[in-house]
Amino acid sequence: MSAVALAVMMLVSWNPFRIEVPAVRRGNEAMRAGRYTQAEKEYRDALIQHPDDPRVLYNLGLSLLAQGKYGEAEAILNKADQADSKEGDDTIRESDRHEIRYQSRFHAGIARFHMGDKELQQYKPMKVDIQTKFNAFESASDDQTKTQAAQKALQAISAARKVLNRAEENYKGAADMFDAAISVRSEEEAIHNRELAQDRIENVEDERDWLDQLEEKLRQFQSNQQKKQQSQKKDKQNQQQKPNQQKQQQNQQKQQQKQQKQQQNQQNQQNQQQKPNQQKQQKQSNSGKQQEQKRQQSQQKQQSQQQTQKQDKRGDSKKGGWKNPKHAKGQGDAKQKGTRKKVDPALRAVYRALDELKARQRRLMRQRFMQMRRYRRKSVKDW
Repeated sequence: MSAVALAVMMLVSWNPFRIEVPAVRRGNEAMRAGRYTQAEKEYRDALIQHPDDPRVLYNLGLSLLAQGKYGEAEAILNKADQADSKEGDDTIRESDRHEIRYQSRFHAGIARFHMGDKELQQYKPMKVDIQTKFNAFESASDDQTKTQAAQKALQAISAARKVLNRAEENYKGAADMFDAAISVRSEEEAIHNRELAQDRIENVEDERDWLDQLEEKLRQFQSNQQKKQQSQKKDKQNQQQKPNQQKQQQNQQKQQQKQQKQQQNQQNQQNQQQKPNQQKQQKQSNSGKQQEQKRQQSQQKQQSQQQTQKQDKRGDSKKGGWKNPKHAKGQGDAKQKGTRKKVDPALRAVYRALDELKARQRRLMRQRFMQMRRYRRKSVKDW
């Protein structure tokens, strides 16, 4: 549906509310006759007596909408939607309230839709201007003319983008108002107008995409030009700085050589000063090492002497102990195996008793010897 068809539908749906107020009657007659400015005056006079009556506000919004004052009409119609009558519940019927809500929201959506159409009408010549400027940019042969044409095209694109943004906001507001009217009462005109507003939003998005493509090309050209200019500036600076850089490099090399010579001289002086100190330190370190070696040797000797003394003590204690002559090697019964004599059993008993007494005496002697050894440091050799 075009804007003309929507306007025709809007005129057919203009039915101002009837109120038993003389100013409202005169305003309704003026609306039917097409005298919209006179109707606006009459409705404003009626608002002085009934400032919060939604019916008067709605009629005033219709008169403003008929004059093309879409912004004011939207504001007044929103007030009519939200207004509550202060003259009592009997003055406005519930059905009238329901109708006021639907009609005020529906006509507020129409006002927003026409505001978007105005923005699109303003955008059409701007689009033609942008296309001509972009063609001039592409046809230019010199870089200077191209840069100038690109700047002009970008300025026109930014202005057109603002217009498209305003148009999109208005169409979205219109779609929202039509949705609000449908929530009160689902009518075909409201549903159709909502779909029409959504189509216009898609058209705006398509135009924005076209502008984005042009802008990307122009921005790329500008970035390339900036890079070229920067490279040219750097080349000029390098050419101007070459002799100065050479002089600076020569001076730096000379300074580095001087510094190296100074450092070598300082190192030689330090080495000469440090030689006697190093020799002294080496002698001291060698003497310290020799002393440590002597100490270690003396300690080792002392340890070996102590160990030998301990071993001697242990050997003396073993030598001073009592030994059984029968257990000596090569002694005892080994020599007398072949020369045994027969003995009477009585004598054997006597010998055994004597052997047992000797064994007891030996045990006693060992115990006393061990007791005496505990209280003496030196081993007893004279036992």
